[in-house]
Amino acid sequence: MKSSLKIQSTPSTKSTIFRLALLGGFVFGSLYVFLLAFEALAKAF
Repeated sequence: MKSSLKIQSTPSTKSTIFRLALLGGFVFGSLYVFLLAFEALAKAF
């Protein structure tokens, strides 16, 4: 009983960590692109 519960909980934990990493990477990437665009606009004006 305990072993089956452990097997079920492990993939969900991995997927949660993967989702958090993906979300963090997306936020960081969009922020980085925004900063690059802002810097380009600052140089243009």
